[in-house]
Amino acid sequence: NISANLDWDAWAAMGPRLGAVVQKLPWEVGDWINAGEDMFGERAAQHIESIGMAVERLSNYAWVARAYPPTTRVEGLTWTHHRYAAKLPVDGRTEFLEQAIAESLSTGEFWALIHGPRPVFHYRCSFCGKDGTRDDFRVLEEKA
Repeated sequence: NISANLDWDAWAAMGPRLGAVVQKLPWEVGDWINAGEDMFGERAAQHIESIGMAVERLSNYAWVARAYPPTTRVEGLTWTHHRYAAKLPVDGRTEFLEQAIAESLSTGEFWALIHGPRPVFHYRCSFCGKDGTRDDFRVLEEKA
């Protein structure tokens, strides 16, 4: 609960703390799910929906957390970096993650490093019939 009586400094100081909580959330939830399933089996698996998040998201959190026990998580990279590398053979993951740190790769750049460039989709404007990429239409919108 955020008080309306905060001064600027107190309000601004909350931002980094909230960011740290958000960055940790997928790991914490994934570790919680995995621990519950390890200790309580199917009973825990049926209870995870009580957290109030989509099952697919919870499954992803658990899968990535299991793929990277806490001692193998690369500090300075996001959960998403780890998720993108989780499908790789265990032997090759660390090399990619270390390269992401060394080159300060965003998650998009890291995805492209692992999988190659994302495909470019072409669209046709339903109003004018012009063909182009999504970026072409963004440029047209900005000019309008």
